[in-house]
Amino acid sequence: MKLRGGKLKNRVVFFGLALSTVFTAGAAGYCFIKSFYEDTNASIVDGVYWAVVTMTTLGSYPMGVELTSAAGKIFTVMIVGGGIIVVFIGLPLTVAPWLEERIRGVFMPEKTPVPDGGHVIVCGYSDAGKEVVENLKMHNFNYVVVEKGDLLPKELSNMPFVTGDPASEETLKNANISKAASLIAVKDDAANAFICLTAKKIRPEIMIVASSDDMSNIRILLKAGATNVVSSKSMAGALLGQRATGRYDVGITGRVAMLGGLEIHQHTVPEKSSFAGKSLKEAEIGEKTGAAIVGMWKNGEMTVNPGPDEEIEEGTILVALGTREQLSKLRGMI
Repeated sequence: MKLRGGKLKNRVVFFGLALSTVFTAGAAGYCFIKSFYEDTNASIVDGVYWAVVTMTTLGSYPMGVELTSAAGKIFTVMIVGGGIIVVFIGLPLTVAPWLEERIRGVFMPEKTPVPDGGHVIVCGYSDAGKEVVENLKMHNFNYVVVEKGDLLPKELSNMPFVTGDPASEETLKNANISKAASLIAVKDDAANAFICLTAKKIRPEIMIVASSDDMSNIRILLKAGATNVVSSKSMAGALLGQRATGRYDVGITGRVAMLGGLEIHQHTVPEKSSFAGKSLKEAEIGEKTGAAIVGMWKNGEMTVNPGPDEEIEEGTILVALGTREQLSKLRGMI
């Protein structure tokens, strides 16, 4: 639960007034009932003590402090109900958000101010988002990262970022979208579509570059407002086609850098490899490394986007697509 300062302050004030009202009514009512219904003199100290014990539902009174008359019992039930409502409902709505803000301030990374304008908004800080940021840094572009608070890593310390849902109007406005040069959406396809819709609603003329995991979603992202859509599979297919026809030269163990931090690596399966004799499905390369096998060389023939039942043999050249970290894991497994 995240509240703005004004809303949280109003809740705290309301909680304090409600608590004071029930407490004062309990102490005063106790003294009144003791004096007029039970013919017993009650001190203010007794009234305060009774109100505290009753509101916190402890219910353990010393001899002579409890209310024994019918009116007293009814009043006790009323104060218990009021105490439950105020303490056990009001407290979580005020203290819990306050503590959350304090904890967030301790564990969240420090951030630099959002640029005044001419910057790039990067929605998402996954592996692809990190590579986008590194490239923007390399070319001295101003940028701001937009990501949900529970996904923000500590490495964003001293970097401009905005906490919140990238598909939220409020979040994008906090990222100064009105003066941004462009927006890059590098989350999943569904999230990217909502980001495009929201960004175009706020600022129709902004340039948006969106990534797509599924080529069938490219048209949807374009209709949602993306200026350009980058499909990793499409780019991989183009590079593989160039390689197969001899128009692109890359070594067997070489690599090709792609947009968004993705790379294509080629690895030869050696003798006695754990992959030899297994199908792609059995090798579980995607599950274990996150990399995708987009091509296979076997007996001098290239298979683009091989199926899960395609068998890996000794000497097979695997063409893998992924981030540098994912491809390093794959290299270690081979």
